[in-house]
Amino acid sequence: MSGGITFGSSRQILATVVENGIDADDPRVKARVDEAQAYIYSVMIPVNGMLTADVVASGTAGTTLLLPKELQNAIYVEVQNNATVNGQTDVTFGRYDIVNQFTYVDPSTAHDNPLVDQFLQPDPVDPTILRRQYDYPGLQSGATVRVTGAKKWLPIQSNEDYLLVQNIVALKKMIQAIEAEENNDHQGAEAFEKKCFEILTAEVKRHQLDPMNWLKLKSQYDIDKATFNRETFGYFRARLAHELPGGLTMGKSELTRVLEQAEMRLMDRGQWIGSLQEYEVFLDPTITDPILCPKEVEAIVACTWRGQPLDIKNHYFKFVQHGHRWWMSDSFWLPELQDEGETRDANGDMRRQYRLIAWPSIDQLFMGQSGVSGTSGNPTFSFKFIGALRWVKKIPTDFMCVRNFEAVRLMCRAILYEKDEKTVQLAGNEEQKAIKEVDDELSKYLAGQMVIAPVDFGLWTHRRRHSLL
Repeated sequence: MSGGITFGSSRQILATVVENGIDADDPRVKARVDEAQAYIYSVMIPVNGMLTADVVASGTAGTTLLLPKELQNAIYVEVQNNATVNGQTDVTFGRYDIVNQFTYVDPSTAHDNPLVDQFLQPDPVDPTILRRQYDYPGLQSGATVRVTGAKKWLPIQSNEDYLLVQNIVALKKMIQAIEAEENNDHQGAEAFEKKCFEILTAEVKRHQLDPMNWLKLKSQYDIDKATFNRETFGYFRARLAHELPGGLTMGKSELTRVLEQAEMRLMDRGQWIGSLQEYEVFLDPTITDPILCPKEVEAIVACTWRGQPLDIKNHYFKFVQHGHRWWMSDSFWLPELQDEGETRDANGDMRRQYRLIAWPSIDQLFMGQSGVSGTSGNPTFSFKFIGALRWVKKIPTDFMCVRNFEAVRLMCRAILYEKDEKTVQLAGNEEQKAIKEVDDELSKYLAGQMVIAPVDFGLWTHRRRHSLL
């Protein structure tokens, strides 16, 4: 550590209050200064009491951070050189609420990427020196991490050592408080100690320290607002950081979870603008293989085959007596779409599966009509469907399904209110406001249009309300 006031340049002043004034070269001066600085650091982090250092991750997994001996703890960490955390570069920092320097990494005070405190470890070169060590889960092996934290109290070794507490007036008051306490002047000790911390607190306020790096976090959100499309996840998150109470104190990973939960909850409450999407494929009716929906489709709510609407039979229909197809007068099956439930594809993604029942000899009669392609020997027909989208985890550049920002903001507020027992009753009101917001948006969109409620077979009663045509 370099810079500031050294012990040698200040000991003449500090000696005036040690034992009511002693020679500056007396060893008791050093002892009192060590004791005073240690006590101050046990209560607060003064101005110039923090240090930033670049630490290269080491260890078997390459995710171990062994702090320099001068650093007491990690309060803010930021991954450098575009290295990744859990394979992503979006959230590559972590920060922690400051109570005192003994709050190393308390899970209740951690924001964004948490570190795992592995306590004090012997220095690899000099085992007599103890250094604090952390594990950074998900960190790219061998990455460089910039760590900001409180300086560690170390006893003064020489006149060239820099004082941890650079405020000489406050340091003198603490020395006086210690000596008054030793002389059983408890009232005087309390008065000196109070004056010491008043001076240090005023200095902190004057310097407007930002140990949590809120201003840096705010600037990152400002960049996100200017960079991302207005309908993307990253843009929504940046706006929420500014507009939610305490949004900037939450951190990106926490705010990401709240935003994900809000969109998921809105999509579970109904079919809103953006929650339906139309698809078209051309199918060979002679092939009876099942149809796997795209992984983002939760269910097909309406479909057409060769431009004609089809009945959709739910998963239970074939178990009901007389549930299989209806007969036509010429003994051909009437085309229908059968729901066969969910299955996992080769990638492990859950997909909804359907089977199209269409008698090929009938379909071949329609060759030459619109919606038909292929050759006469192997015709394919247009199969269109409207899919109700399921919630899918997003990266910042992905577009939101629910793009009504006010509804999302209100739902986020409801989620945050639920976490606090004092405000849990307000959560229901905010959620109702959010639902009303998207419902009003939908009603406005559907004004003057035909509204057709899709058939509900009992599988989707929690989300079927409107259908957008």
